[in-house]
Amino acid sequence: MDNTNSQAPQLVVYGDFADPWSYLASQRIDALQEAGLDIAWRAIERHPRTPVKGRRLDAQTRAEAARVLEEVRAQCGPDEFVPVDPPDLVPKTEAAVSAHAEAVGAGVADQVRRRLFAAYWEDGVNIGDPEVLRTLLAGDFIRGHATSDPVRRFGYAVAMTRAPITTAAWRRIKQSRERWSSLHQAELPTVVEGGVASSGQRACEYLGVRVARHRRSPAAPSWLVARDIRVPVGAVHPPATWLTQVGDPWQRESRLSSA
Repeated sequence: MDNTNSQAPQLVVYGDFADPWSYLASQRIDALQEAGLDIAWRAIERHPRTPVKGRRLDAQTRAEAARVLEEVRAQCGPDEFVPVDPPDLVPKTEAAVSAHAEAVGAGVADQVRRRLFAAYWEDGVNIGDPEVLRTLLAGDFIRGHATSDPVRRFGYAVAMTRAPITTAAWRRIKQSRERWSSLHQAELPTVVEGGVASSGQRACEYLGVRVARHRRSPAAPSWLVARDIRVPVGAVHPPATWLTQVGDPWQRESRLSSA
């Protein structure tokens, strides 16, 4: 659920889109939402000093990343997924955090969260590139209810500087960072419920216990059925004037969907 109202959610999860434990936590959030829990995801850039273009894995860092993925896979349930091999690039997740902050205001935070994780962990997409995010997330934002014209009309998820488009999104990022820092947790994801925080693998284990407790059916949740990250542009029909003015991003989306 998108935490856009003033009522505090039952459970808050802080995570980074390039972190495999956070990816597992995101999948468990969806399972808990299927069971009716109110959960807020707050995106955090865990390593702000990552180079703007990301960091390529060498032999040593690839082996370490593969080891961590093996640990995460060992915790996965039958309806959960993490890849065997890590993506080639560790992205700077500042742009992804900005896009998610905009998604909260547009009422599409859960859709964007899932799409960012799937794009990176399943397809190796560089989610640190603002141009990539403008293509990847355009459909979600156009179908949302953002009040900012660049976001609502054109689907711009993030500024080319990797910053958010709106002041409201910037404030969300600042508030999330401050609240997470105040918890003094060294790892992500961090789960907070009832004033108690846990992080890293322990946080994922906590969510796993909650999933087992609240799952009402052995069937896979509906959000697991479709993992296609492509934007269904056919469902949205922008005006002809928009196509002539900024049609190139839209045409790229059309090519992506028809590929």
